[in-house]
Formats: sequence, structure tokens, C-alpha cells
Amino acid sequence: MAVMTGESRLAKVLRWSAFGLLAVFGLLGSLFVVGETMTDPGGVTGVLLVAAWLVPMAAACIVCLLWPKIGSWVAGVTLALIAGLWAWYAIAPEAWDTFMDDRGPVIGIATFALGLPLAFLGLHEPRRAGWMLLLAGVIPIVAKAMEITESGDSVGRGGLGGLLSTSGTIFTVPFLLSGALFLISGLLHRREEAGTRGQPTAPITAGSAPL
Repeated sequence: MAVMTGESRLAKVLRWSAFGLLAVFGLLGSLFVVGETMTDPGGVTGVLLVAAWLVPMAAACIVCLLWPKIGSWVAGVTLALIAGLWAWYAIAPEAWDTFMDDRGPVIGIATFALGLPLAFLGLHEPRRAGWMLLLAGVIPIVAKAMEITESGDSVGRGGLGGLLSTSGTIFTVPFLLSGALFLISGLLHRREEAGTRGQPTAPITAGSAPL
């Protein structure tokens, strides 16, 4: 029977703390977004808009929980696509703002929807999930700060101080916190495994019998 060391206990606490933070934020955020969407625009349009991100998010959660190796690939491809959307937003912010005036923060919701699947992935692959969460939290901040205005100046129109309070980047704080916790948990677990492999095997004495 394996004995749980102090490092493994700390790694487990950090892993579940990161999962709990993302789970609570994801559930509350989902309820808020669903409520807002069903209020405006509401109706069939609201249902379709909610289904467009809620159904893929639920499916990704199941994949990341039951098949983490496949889930890591799904999350990685999704993160790459989201990074591309944020880069596009940084290049053409006015066009995207016009598009999202009637549809809500589409890119922000797409990024937010990646949080819960990464929370489930972090239970199996904490280091990988941690890095993805950190990237998912940093990319929107960089994109908002590097918006290119009509004059061609590479500046954040809202100022760096207001970046974390916008609807498109408000999720970055729990993403960064949870990502750091998952990453530390994974590093602790990896260091403990390396130490266990490096321990010499106890020799069998003459009076002992192999089990």
C-alpha cells in the first residue's frame, strides 16, 4: 500500500482546490450567461446561442474526465483556435465590436467555456491543464492590450487598468489562479515520482523471504 507523503498530500489539495475554484466559477458563470442570453435576445435565438457553447462545453467535460488523453488534444486544438480569434480581434477590434454588439462577447464566452473542461482535465493531467489555463488567461489580456486602432497605433483602447473588468476578460483571474495551482500540483507530483524512482531497493537479507 502506497504511503502518501507531505508533498503528495499538498499536490492533491492544490489539485482539488484548483478544480473547485474553476467548477464554482464555471457553474455560476454559466448560469449568468444563460440568464443574460435568455433575457436578451431570448426566444429561439437565445436557445441557439446558449446551445452553441453549452453543448460543446458539456461534451468536452465528459471527454476530459473519462478520456483525458483525447481530452488534452481536444483542449489543445480548441485553445489554438481561441488564440487565433483573439489575434484576429487584436487586428480588427472595431469589426469584432460591431459583430458582438448584437451577439454578446462571443470570443470571451468561447474562452470561458474552455474552463470547465480544463478543470476536469486537471484532475488527471494537472501540469498540462495548468499550462493551458495560464495561456487561456494571458492571451485575452495581451489581445485587449494590443488592440490596433483605426490610426494604426498598437495600444489598448480601454487602458491596462480596465482589462480585467471587461466582459471578455473577467474570467482571466480564476483561470490564472487555477492554472497556477494545477501547475504547482503537477510539479510536486512529478518531483515525488522522480524521488521514488531514484530510491534504492532495499536488499533482501538472509533471514527474509520474498513476498
